[in-house]
Order: sequence, then C-alpha cells, then structure tokens
Amino acid sequence: MRRSPRPRTTRLGRFVRGRFPDQNPMRRRTDRLETVVFAVLLLVVCVAAPLLAVAASGWENSVSLRELHAQRTTLRRVEATLLDHAQDTGAYPVMAPEADVRWTGPGGQRLTGRIGVAEGAEAGSVIWIWTDPAGQPVMPLRRHDIATRDALAASAAAAGVCVLGVAAGLVICITLNRRRLTAWGIDWMRTEPRWNTRR
Repeated sequence: MRRSPRPRTTRLGRFVRGRFPDQNPMRRRTDRLETVVFAVLLLVVCVAAPLLAVAASGWENSVSLRELHAQRTTLRRVEATLLDHAQDTGAYPVMAPEADVRWTGPGGQRLTGRIGVAEGAEAGSVIWIWTDPAGQPVMPLRRHDIATRDALAASAAAAGVCVLGVAAGLVICITLNRRRLTAWGIDWMRTEPRWNTRR
C-alpha cells in the first residue's frame, strides 16, 4: 500500500508557521519576540501607509494649486504660426509630433522654436502656445494634471512606508537570527560533553 505523498510546504507557509504563537517547548524567547515585533510592524505599516498617503496627496495638491495660480499671473498665451508640417519624432509613439513655429515675444521680437503640435497640423496654420516672461514656450500645468500628481504622491508615500517596513523587518530578522545562533552555540557547548559521554 503506497503512502500518500506529504504535502510540500512553501517558504511562506514555513514563515507563517514559525511565527504562529503556540506552546511549542522548542520555541525560544526570541521567537516569541520576533512574532510580536512583526505583528506590531505590520500594524504600524497598515496604519501609517494610508495616513502618509493622504498627507502626501494633500501637500502635493496645495503645491500644485499654488503653481497653477502663479502661472496664471506669469504665463502668456500667444499665437504661433507653423513654419512646416507636423513631423513625427520617431522616438516614442506617445510623444506628439513636432514642428518649427514662429511667435511674437514680450518686446515684439520674432522668435522661432520647435514644439509639439497636433497631429496633421500643416505649415501656415496658427496655433496658441503658452510662453514664460522671457517669451519661451512652456507646458503649463492643467487642472486634470493635479489629480495625477496627487495620486502619484500618495502612491509614492505608501510605497515608501512599505519599503521601510520591509527593511526594518529584515534588519530585525537578521539581528534575532544572530542572537538565536549565538544561543544555540552556547547550548551546544553545554550539551555536547554530556552527549559524548552517553555514546
């Protein structure tokens, strides 16, 4: 009669089982301490990640709103004439086509430059561009960009907390493993003489 194969245990299963509180007499004080520390660390990460994500999102939102307000007072919207047809950059498919354009600067001087334009734009057509106080074209912040910035800030904050939590867990695990190895070495030094005399 064939025995049924023993179920294979995964690393995650061994990790969880090794930290599950029970009355195992082989479990040392450092094992129980590790379980408590990991539980507290997990709780801290679960609480801190959402709080920091909300705080980072709010901070980024206030910064973006100040930037939006500032650009309304410093940027100018001017007409620009395309000097050639829109051309695909060929670098990245998501980038807009570019074309050489001419516009009038703050002092009335005629300026030219190469900027992104709508696909299919033809030479001689007129478009509107934003320029800074020096008359150079800029990409202004738009309101729907603020939501994207807020989401990225929240995600970065939450990910940062998780990374710090994992790093702290690894440091704690390595430190406790060294203590366990030291304790096992001391115990073996005490046990080995008695073990040898029984053989």
